[in-house]
Amino acid sequence: MLGLPPVKGDLRIESILDFLKRDPPAAVTAEELAQSVNLSVSRLRHLIKQELGISLGRFLRSKQLEPVKRLLRDSYLSVKQIMKVAGFAEVEESSFVRGFRKICGVTPGEFRRLYRAAERCRRLKKGLPKVAQPEKPMNSDCRL
Repeated sequence: MLGLPPVKGDLRIESILDFLKRDPPAAVTAEELAQSVNLSVSRLRHLIKQELGISLGRFLRSKQLEPVKRLLRDSYLSVKQIMKVAGFAEVEESSFVRGFRKICGVTPGEFRRLYRAAERCRRLKKGLPKVAQPEKPMNSDCRL
């Protein structure tokens, strides 16, 4: 690569993105990702910033929160239950909420409310009936 600027759509970054889409590990490190595509950590950080426009740390944290966001959208589990299911059981709830807000811009509870409100609006615009809300939350043993 001797001084040539990397081409947009770098295959190494695409490889990492594909890997994380298929099997998003909860605790993957920058070192492991860099090693998997034969890059130094600093070069990986540079390429991620160039390709995605965000830092590697922010990118990894957002990937780790994807299962949490899915559960917030699709289940009636409490934030504490979701933390446990998604592998954040060892984290204090206040720290988790603060980290979630830093990445997503809202707290987990606000995320759920905003998503459900937007979903109701979409259904109403399409003329679909409102989704019936269960009277009781789902059992905490229910895994999606």
